[in-house]
Amino acid sequence: MRGQSASTPVGEHHLDLSGLRFVDCTRLRTLVQAHNECLAHRGTLILDHVGRPAARLLELTGLSEVLFISDKGPAPARVR
Repeated sequence: MRGQSASTPVGEHHLDLSGLRFVDCTRLRTLVQAHNECLAHRGTLILDHVGRPAARLLELTGLSEVLFISDKGPAPARVR
């Protein structure tokens, strides 16, 4: 943030979760820490391509009401 005042927004940071196959408390804590760090610097962390298992866990823990989740949904399947 060099050269920016404390009130200057940093912007949006998108985190693609399409490769996330397993979510445990450590990963949830990391997402919350990243979210809080972005907020502290007047930025926004946006979770993209959240799969069903991750979305369900975010919903069960109440984090779906706290974290910013895009409406992009799961990433499309890759063709080989």
